[in-house]
Amino acid sequence: MKIIVCLGLLLFAFSYSASAQDLCNPTTFAVKRLKLSDTLIGKCDTIYYMGKHTFQVYHNLYEAARNNDVRRLADAYEKGRILYERRIEEQNNEYQLLRNEFSNLYDKSNQFLTSSTAANDSIKVSLGHANESLDRTNQIVNQLRQTLIQDKKNSNRSKIIYGGGGLLVGILTALVIAQ
Repeated sequence: MKIIVCLGLLLFAFSYSASAQDLCNPTTFAVKRLKLSDTLIGKCDTIYYMGKHTFQVYHNLYEAARNNDVRRLADAYEKGRILYERRIEEQNNEYQLLRNEFSNLYDKSNQFLTSSTAANDSIKVSLGHANESLDRTNQIVNQLRQTLIQDKKNSNRSKIIYGGGGLLVGILTALVIAQ
């Protein structure tokens, strides 16, 4: 198993180094076309990544400047400016969409917070009523307990009184009969 893992790592390292491209050459300003699976290694301070259309605009501008063709340079500049303004407009639209999404998220969060607060308040009120009910129930239970204790004491007293009275009547009856 370890051998398979080691072979896999070696194969990955080899394929990684084989497809890696160094983008910076300090002597020339090279333009390289890259494929989707290429690995880029940037060893310079700035790398520009452009799509085909944007690159074509900048390339035309560069060629016009190099050939001292003022008309072509102005056309390339105008195309670049239009492209730049279109991109700014797209970014503004994206920003507005993102801002609207965050605004909606903020509003929904506030609604959720408000409803949660209202639910918590109603739960708090319900718990307060439940606590009051429990307190009243405890008071009633304590009163019943005291009443039962008192009734038990009174019951025992009356039994003792009836027992004592019966004993006295029995003694008196025995004395009357014995005389």
